Amino acid sequence: MGIARRALVSTVVAVTLLAGGAAAMQVPFRIAPPVYLIEGYIAQAPDESKVIDRVDVTAQGESVRWLLVTSYRAIGGVLLGQYLSRTLQHPWLVRGKREDVTRLLKAPAGSPVEGTFVIYANGVPALFIADLDRPPA
Repeated sequence: MGIARRALVSTVVAVTLLAGGAAAMQVPFRIAPPVYLIEGYIAQAPDESKVIDRVDVTAQGESVRWLLVTSYRAIGGVLLGQYLSRTLQHPWLVRGKREDVTRLLKAPAGSPVEGTFVIYANGVPALFIADLDRPPA
């Protein structure tokens, strides 16, 4: 009776551990999306500017515009090497406060852009405006 009871307890413990492990494996590990500090220009850049990336951006009901990037940085000033134009899907949807999205996409060609953007590259690529310093309001 002691051996049968130990076998039953061992089986229950093993099933519980396996079920718990399987349940834990179903919850995907989520990594926070990257945050980029982006500097650049809308549609055209001054001749002396070094454009490192050209990203087509839009929002619902808006025309596609070029965001000509002169700098990608992470918070803390670290240069980033992941260029947004290298994703397979285009254009990038601009999201955020309506006034920020409009200010960015309706800015005249050559307007400087400075802002903090959260990058969502899975699914439909999106740039979420966390903070937009330029173009000015």
